[in-house]
Amino acid sequence: MKYPLSTYPLNRSPFFRLRTKSRLAKLLDVSRSDLLGIVGILKNSGSYSEWETEPKFPNSKHPALTHKPRKIQQPLGGLRLLQDRLVRLLARIELPDYLHSARKGRSYRSNAKVHLGPGAAFRIDIKKFYQSAQDRYVQKFFLDKLECSPDVAHLLTEIACFRRRLPTGSPLSPLISFFAYESMFDEMLRLARSVDARMSVYIDDVVMSGEKVTGNLIPPCMEILRRYELIGHKVAYFTQSDVKVITGVSVDTCGLGIPNKRRRKIRALFEERARAIEPEEKMLYQNALVGLLRESSSLDSSLKVLATNVERGVQELR
Repeated sequence: MKYPLSTYPLNRSPFFRLRTKSRLAKLLDVSRSDLLGIVGILKNSGSYSEWETEPKFPNSKHPALTHKPRKIQQPLGGLRLLQDRLVRLLARIELPDYLHSARKGRSYRSNAKVHLGPGAAFRIDIKKFYQSAQDRYVQKFFLDKLECSPDVAHLLTEIACFRRRLPTGSPLSPLISFFAYESMFDEMLRLARSVDARMSVYIDDVVMSGEKVTGNLIPPCMEILRRYELIGHKVAYFTQSDVKVITGVSVDTCGLGIPNKRRRKIRALFEERARAIEPEEKMLYQNALVGLLRESSSLDSSLKVLATNVERGVQELR
């Protein structure tokens, strides 16, 4: 999803103080009757495709290549078009500097880069954030922050949510999850600033770092999450001398790098490629290697050559 370069304050959004369904329909580039028809279909399951992810490497038993299945809810047809249009418009609202997801020019790497400075750090993951995000927080954003009329706020909430939660396969969920819980993240920011700490947020990952950061900050953060009916888990604390692993990136005094977990995955793919007998299976591992090595080369430039060599192997196989 590409987000626009130009942004504006929330009170300049076309959704600010939006009062009529007709105006909402115009913003979303549909007729009023089509808008209401699409939202009406949301009462059943016809607007979403639901499935569970399957293993990428079904024949591999290597721990580095096994993943827990995830339930996906993907919007279809007219609903997907509404969500695409809605996210493009909402993405133009100015976002706080600490947010590194759902915005152009930021990534998991920029999120990790925030914490290059001295001091300790800790990371908290919000457990099943989308599945736990309640529609009333989404509606509260449209009602209280954007000051939409109740009927418009209700329609927008219906478009954004599925079974009163945020769908995992929607292009809108990364951004709307932040807006729905921005007050919560702002509370955490005030806690970080109270000890001159740096804070960053990447979807469901919250990280604080700084010379005054200690484990004593973790319980208050967990309490903030609890008050918003969310659960923090996978908590990791890093001392100043530790290599910090933040959104899949290792952070130390030398800069950003590839964490051991990703290196283990690369080694596992090489091993499985060598072990594979069928051409289709060998191709599967080589293609995965090319993608992972090229993506990782942004953190380790030496992997560019390795990626090229592996890619040549793919071409020869074809």
